[in-house]
Amino acid sequence: MKKSFLQKIRQMRQTSLPHRGQRVLALSTMAILFTGIIAFASIPGGNGVINGCYKKSGDLRVIDSAEQCKSNETALNFNQTGPQGPQGPAGPIGPQGPQGPQGPQGTTGATGNTGDTGATGPTGPAGANGTSDAYIARAPASGFIFLDSDIVSVSVPAGSYVINAKMTLVSADGDPQTAQCTLSTGDFSEARVGGGESAGASRMVLSLQDAATFNAATTITVHCNGFHIAVEKSVLTAIKVNTIH
Repeated sequence: MKKSFLQKIRQMRQTSLPHRGQRVLALSTMAILFTGIIAFASIPGGNGVINGCYKKSGDLRVIDSAEQCKSNETALNFNQTGPQGPQGPAGPIGPQGPQGPQGPQGTTGATGNTGDTGATGPTGPAGANGTSDAYIARAPASGFIFLDSDIVSVSVPAGSYVINAKMTLVSADGDPQTAQCTLSTGDFSEARVGGGESAGASRMVLSLQDAATFNAATTITVHCNGFHIAVEKSVLTAIKVNTIH
């Protein structure tokens, strides 16, 4: 069996060389070994390139990145890692996984700013007129009489009413006279009729207004008092409403 290279070196050192020569040989051997280790460590080079030398005979040898090819060799370098291939097609979509547990509720965000006021919309169509009941009574001229009587009256069913009365009064003897008129619901008014050269020469309009609610059918009356006062005409109106405020 052939001896190894190290065994041969050891044998030469023990038999044929003096002590100083043995030490030189040992140092030379270690230098050769370290050189081989450094060369091996630089293949491939730091940039990942493997350097080679190729002969036309077909021989190919790998060299250290710092080494040069011989004159009868051609440099042939190649990457340790090949270029990245094209991206493969996307795989099929996997099945949907189970729904995860509900996470905790987040904190309430800050209140946003108030938005601008919107434009006013168009006015809607007018509604239908509400229904109302009006009760009206007119009395003819009473002639030139002394007043202390009911002048005009109107009967209304139960409900709420707005009441208006208007009388045209005249002096029966041409002298100034005073008349007082009262609605049966409570309103009162007084008028002073001026005098004149003859009876009926002076007139005065007296008005009454009131509102009332009746639980049963009622007759509303205007009563007047005065001296030598006559009523030329009178009108009493009672208008039914839904509510009196």
